[in-house]
Amino acid sequence: MDVVDEEKLQAILAGSALHLPAEQPETSRVVRAEWIVEAVRLGLAVDIDNAIVAGPLDLEGRYIPAAFSLTNSKISGFDAGDARFLQPARFDGCQFDGSVRLEGLRAESDLSFADARFAGDVDVSGVAVGGSLTLSRTAVAGVLGGKGTRTGASLHAAGAKIGKGVALEEVQVGADLILDDAAIERNAALRALSVIRHVSAKHAVFAGDLTLERAQIGGQLDLSNAACRGKAIFSAARVDDVLIATAAVFADEARFDAAAFGELGLSSISFQGPVTLAETRIARKLLCMESSFERDANFAGLGTGADVNFEDVAFKGRMLMRGADVGGALECESATFERGADFGETRVSGAADFTHASFRANAAFSNTRFGRLDCTRASFEGDADLASARVTGPACFAWTTFRGSAYCRGMRAGG
Repeated sequence: MDVVDEEKLQAILAGSALHLPAEQPETSRVVRAEWIVEAVRLGLAVDIDNAIVAGPLDLEGRYIPAAFSLTNSKISGFDAGDARFLQPARFDGCQFDGSVRLEGLRAESDLSFADARFAGDVDVSGVAVGGSLTLSRTAVAGVLGGKGTRTGASLHAAGAKIGKGVALEEVQVGADLILDDAAIERNAALRALSVIRHVSAKHAVFAGDLTLERAQIGGQLDLSNAACRGKAIFSAARVDDVLIATAAVFADEARFDAAAFGELGLSSISFQGPVTLAETRIARKLLCMESSFERDANFAGLGTGADVNFEDVAFKGRMLMRGADVGGALECESATFERGADFGETRVSGAADFTHASFRANAAFSNTRFGRLDCTRASFEGDADLASARVTGPACFAWTTFRGSAYCRGMRAGG
């Protein structure tokens, strides 16, 4: 061992910082993996920055009681499976060129891989972090996957870039999940996700399918300005507060069926594929203003505790809302229904407002129940079926245009 190596080893064993400036020659920045393992074995703190770790770093099953910081370094191989970190552990800015194993890792405090680079897949199965897990701006060339990952605080992955997709199941997050500006190049599946507080994915890009099936979110889910280029699947998800997707892009099918939301905001969106909210339950409002549905939209059996707002919405496919139960008003002012609308057997506790609405194909309102009905200046290009409709208050058809047949047998209004 030369003098330089001896100095580095003694610095590590003394628990002092080993800072190696980038301008130093590579040969003087080399740290042998066995030195780090020896420091861990002795229970010493590790603080290494800007190093080249020679050989694979094997911490499998190690008990690491002191603080551990290995940052901005090149690591050929890394095994921390079943390791236990009692103090914060940092691997920020590291470049992992070889295989990485993290399964079963335990961190009693925070664990950070911010700005790290992984050349292959990363499996976080069974990883348990008592504090926050940070993957902000992390780049994974392969798949980020695993099952049963847990964090006691937040999981930060803002700006992360995942090359071959995300496949996570039964992840539990003790505070917030942050995915703002993240880019997932292929499918992103987070099945049975559980988040105590909020999920934020503002401006995130999902190049493949986005699956949050059976997700449980205690706060809000914010997808504002996000882009989903594959299918978006929220089937059987539960969001206790509000799902916000203002100005988001859904390029393929969007499924919210059998889900439960405190409130749902889908305004200023262009839905390129079919959309379904069949049998979805919303405790408060559904706000879907100034959006467009290029394909069919299915709201059959939808239930809301307050208003449903479709003002200035363009339904370019067929719109189905049969059997819905709206606890407040149904607001469809200036909405356009190009290929037919079916509101049959829908119940609206408040007013149903279709003023200036345009029905360019058949419209079905048979057996509906409305508190009030206002179709002022609406236009019906096809047939309008109002048979057996019941309106508790007044029904207004002032300046309404019927170019097809109007079926009103058994319709009652005003008590």
